[in-house]
Amino acid sequence: MDRRHITFVLVAILLGLILLLFGKRPGNAAVAREAMPYPTDIDGKITFDRAIIEGAEKYANRTAYYEDIDQLVDYLDGLDSDTEKARAVYHWVCNNIEYDMYALENEIYEENPKRVFGGRKAICGGIAELYTEIMDRLGIETHTVIGHLKGYGYRPGDPLEKGQLHAWNAVRLEKGWILVDCTLGGGYHDALSGYIRAYDPYYFAPPPSEFIYTHFPRSEGWQLLENPVTERNFIERPILKRSFFKSGLAFTEPPSAIYKSDSIFTLVLKNAPKKRTEVRVTEGNLMLDPSFGFSQRKDDKLYLYADFPKKGRFNLELYINPDEGDFFDLAMVVGIDNSDGSEPVHFPEKMVGFSEMDVFVNFPIYGVLNRGERVDFSIEVDGVPSVAVSYGNDFSFLTDYGPYWGGSVTPERPGFMDIMIEKYDGQAGLYNSVLRYTVE
Repeated sequence: MDRRHITFVLVAILLGLILLLFGKRPGNAAVAREAMPYPTDIDGKITFDRAIIEGAEKYANRTAYYEDIDQLVDYLDGLDSDTEKARAVYHWVCNNIEYDMYALENEIYEENPKRVFGGRKAICGGIAELYTEIMDRLGIETHTVIGHLKGYGYRPGDPLEKGQLHAWNAVRLEKGWILVDCTLGGGYHDALSGYIRAYDPYYFAPPPSEFIYTHFPRSEGWQLLENPVTERNFIERPILKRSFFKSGLAFTEPPSAIYKSDSIFTLVLKNAPKKRTEVRVTEGNLMLDPSFGFSQRKDDKLYLYADFPKKGRFNLELYINPDEGDFFDLAMVVGIDNSDGSEPVHFPEKMVGFSEMDVFVNFPIYGVLNRGERVDFSIEVDGVPSVAVSYGNDFSFLTDYGPYWGGSVTPERPGFMDIMIEKYDGQAGLYNSVLRYTVE
C-alpha cells in the first residue's frame, strides 16, 4: 500500500470519527426550532384521507399479542406511508397500553420502552417513549415532548408546577410535523370513577392552535405555532377541550382563565350548537349540586350561568352532549373568584325537551319559588300551540305576546312547578315538561 493510499484511509477514518462524535441527530430543542407544522385547511384543521386513516386502524386492530417490539414493528412496517404507520402505532398504543394509576400515585416512573411494552402499563412518560421507540424503528422521525398539561386537578389560572408535568410526541410526516398524545388518546380522568379507558382519535394530529390551550411544551418550537405563546399567556387562557372546538363555539370577548363575580355569574359564548349542554360548578375536585349551574341557547348564543354556596374560588365546567345518548363531554373550564356571600339562588332543573325545543327563560331564572308570592313568567319558544304552568293538579296557560309567552302564578303549597309546552305531534293536547321549579 503506497503512502497516498494510507493517507486517504487515515483521513476517511478521521472523518468517520468526527461524524460519530459530532454528527449525531440534532437534539430535541434544535429540531423543534426548525420544525415546520403540517399544513391545515381553511378551518385550521389537519385533515387526512379518511380511507387511509380507517385502513391504518383496521390494520392495527389485526395485530396479535406480540411478545416483543420487533414483531410489532415488522407487522406495522407492512403499511405503505408514514401517515398510515403513525396512525396505526397511535391506535395500537392507545388501545394496548393502560394508564398506570398505581404508578402515578406511588411516583413510579417507568419509561423504558421494552418494559412498558411488556407490562402493558405506564404513565405519560413511558407511553410517549414507547411511541417514540416504535416510530424510530419504523424509520419515522419522532420526538418525546416534555411540558405541562392542564389536566385533571389543575385549576385555571394556577402556576405550572411539577404535578402538571406531561409527555407527548411530535412526528415528522411527509408534509410536516404533527403532535400526538397517546395518553389522552387512550382515556381520561373522571372525578368519580378515576381513569376511564376510551379511545379518542382527536389526539392524533390535533391543530396546534387548539392543542396549546391544554399543552405547554418546554421547547417553544414544539408549539408548532407561527406566533408561540408565553408561559404566562398559556396560564391566563381558559381550559378548552376537543368538544369546544368540535362544536364551533367561540368567545364573544377575549377569554380569561379566571373571572370575578359578585352575584350570579354569566358568560356568553357564540356559534352555539343545537346540542344539549350542562354547566357544573366545582370546588377543587368536588362537584357541587347541579342546581348551581345552568345553560340555555338563544339564536347563536350560548348563555352560561353559575351561582355559589359561599365566597371563594370555584370552577365553571361546560359539558356538551355530542349525540342523543346520555354522555356529556367536558368542553371548557374557567375559574371564578366569587366575592358574594349571600344565599345562593339555585337554578331550575332542565328536562330533556328544554334544549330540543329551543326554550329560553327570561325569568324567573332562579329555581326555588316561595309560597304565597306571585311569580311572573317570561318564556321564549317558537312554533308551539301553547305554553302552560303545571302545579300539582292546576294547569295555568301563559299568554302569547309574540316574542315571548308570559303570565303570573301564585303558588300556595310546597311541591314542583313545571313549564309545559304543547308539542303538536299528529294530535293536540300533548305536553312536554321542559323546566322544573321547586316551591318551598
